[in-house]
Amino acid sequence: MKLLHTSDWHLGQSLMKVSREREHRLFLDFLVSTVRQEAIDTVIVAGDIFDTTTPASYARELYHEAIRGLKQAGLCNLVLVGGNHDSVAVLDESRALLGLLNVIVVSSAPQRPEDAVFDLFNHAGEVIGLFCAVPFLRLRDVLDSLPGQDASQRQARLQAAIASYYQACYEAALIRRQDRTIPIVGSGHLTTVGGVASESVREIYIGTLDAFPGEAFPPFDYLALGHLHRAQAVKNAPRIRYSGAPIPMSFDEVGQQKVLLKVVLGQEADAEAQLPGEGRIPASLYDIPIPLFQSLQVIRGAADSVLSRCVDLARHGESVWLSLELEGEVSMTVFRQQLDQRIADSRLQVLCVRRVRQSESKAIENRHSGELLQHLQPQEVFERRLASEGLEDADRRTLTTLFAQLMERVKEENGHENSETAS
Repeated sequence: MKLLHTSDWHLGQSLMKVSREREHRLFLDFLVSTVRQEAIDTVIVAGDIFDTTTPASYARELYHEAIRGLKQAGLCNLVLVGGNHDSVAVLDESRALLGLLNVIVVSSAPQRPEDAVFDLFNHAGEVIGLFCAVPFLRLRDVLDSLPGQDASQRQARLQAAIASYYQACYEAALIRRQDRTIPIVGSGHLTTVGGVASESVREIYIGTLDAFPGEAFPPFDYLALGHLHRAQAVKNAPRIRYSGAPIPMSFDEVGQQKVLLKVVLGQEADAEAQLPGEGRIPASLYDIPIPLFQSLQVIRGAADSVLSRCVDLARHGESVWLSLELEGEVSMTVFRQQLDQRIADSRLQVLCVRRVRQSESKAIENRHSGELLQHLQPQEVFERRLASEGLEDADRRTLTTLFAQLMERVKEENGHENSETAS
């Protein structure tokens, strides 16, 4: 079986209010072309197909165009599982219709583990693998609420519940496989221990489970994960992989090589690229680099230096989206006027300009290194975050006032809840 693993498309996403539609269209064209060129028979999209639970109409159009293109490219199996950004209702609205095209859509966790197991076919209609389609597991999918438990107890219960769900799905696949020598592949959408996240990754299971240990997964022949936007293997588990997002989702992902993961399972697996895993179906893995469809750059330094580098970029005539970080004291109004004049006729697009006080940031970093968030008061967290932004004085005063109002409201609501409990 030739499998292609991708995830975190985030169709409909905007980067600082700038649409990514063009990049997504180019990526999906590249995906379809790759399926055709590599003779891929199975594509797994491991969650966060859309960026929001209410995707724009053009994002839904891209979704259906991608499915049509993949099927026309000769794809046998297409599996789409929901992520924490995806709406169950949106994915379900076309699920029955897509089922007629042999497209598997799993928006939420099936209650019965056997209902999460699907056959994967080749062009001859033969079963060449089994797939455990596990989407993003919401708390209500795996855990009943129990009063009187502290955070560590809830975390242990949630971890055990997720592990139990995966194990039940895997055992259902083992029963279905019987004595056939075919791979069992799984999916998931969550953070694992040691996984490297980026600014654009929304935390899930907040307050209960920060990350799931890789050793708690069953021994799948391959496990396709989504949620983290950097392509990476799970620590000490080379058969458990994140494909990462296909385009840079934020400026801190600039410079990352985005990839599709091609996995060959069975006798066709190349011994030189083979993944370890004693007693499992042979599996080899290859990175397929995704072209960069839109250049992004972060330029940081003194205002004059940043301005000079922007002018140099403008001379090259390339389309570049910029995030500018200005060090030292500078008038943002004057800087923007100078910048707009110097790059007016260029293909540069400045998405963000912010001032950073290097001395303040370094002092905070040195003074509080190793300090845990739970040891700080909300006011301290707010003040340190505010100091690191390098905002204008007027903006600082406005945010400080709003934060004070927010904290007062929280105190009032907590006092109201406590009085109700006492009564």
